[in-house]
Amino acid sequence: MTDDTAEPEDGRDSKGGTARTLLFLLIGPIVWGGHGVLMYASHTLLCALGLSGGTLLGWEPMRAISAVATATALGMILVALFAPQPISRLLRMQAGVDWRFYRSSAAVLAVLSAAGIAWSGAMAFLIPACVPLR
Repeated sequence: MTDDTAEPEDGRDSKGGTARTLLFLLIGPIVWGGHGVLMYASHTLLCALGLSGGTLLGWEPMRAISAVATATALGMILVALFAPQPISRLLRMQAGVDWRFYRSSAAVLAVLSAAGIAWSGAMAFLIPACVPLR
């Protein structure tokens, strides 16, 4: 009798590897983290180099960077939400019995991440750049 739950002999699990599965599940939080790093790093650099004055695309530089970064990150989240199968193929995950669980879990995390990205991006429009809040 064969055991259908046994791992293949090459050491991979049947879903394409634990690391790839985690990467698929955490696409939303990874994009959110990247957006946060970009926002904080650009704000720090703009303030440290004294570039907060002036305009970029007709806006203050931090607001322009925030708009572009937020739109890009939300676009990436939308791709992860509405096209998970091409992403899973790119990660070489095999469709399995629990594919719906992976997709649903990744979607919930992506929606939560999108809310965090939108909130973080809005802060550049609510709080002026380079103003000490003491």
